[in-house]
Amino acid sequence: MKLLKGKLVIGHAVHNDLAVLEYFHPSEQIRDTSRIPLLNHMAGFPPRPSVSLKRLAFHILRKEIQVGKRGHSSVEDAQTCMELFRLVEDEVEQVDLSDLDEDSEPDDQYMDDQYWPSDLKEDCK
Repeated sequence: MKLLKGKLVIGHAVHNDLAVLEYFHPSEQIRDTSRIPLLNHMAGFPPRPSVSLKRLAFHILRKEIQVGKRGHSSVEDAQTCMELFRLVEDEVEQVDLSDLDEDSEPDDQYMDDQYWPSDLKEDCK
């Protein structure tokens, strides 16, 4: 837990992992790929509910994860989250997350067209 203090945490449905650790991490230092509707849009899904990491990886990255005997690999999942996040990082970081309180839904703010890349705006019209 000391490793996480003061760091940006990136993951998919990361609140589940933090709950298991019984650890609170400031919401402004969390980037949760399950709560970024732009990723759902890129994969061709509605903005809600959140789509599994496996489905996002397949539809956006054309990458199969969590298959066969190996099932979930924490390393593979972490690498995939980083790949997905890097695709939308510039748009996501434009939002001032310090305004959000613990109980708010951070992904609501990403639905505002001003945060969408121009090519996606045109596709939605």
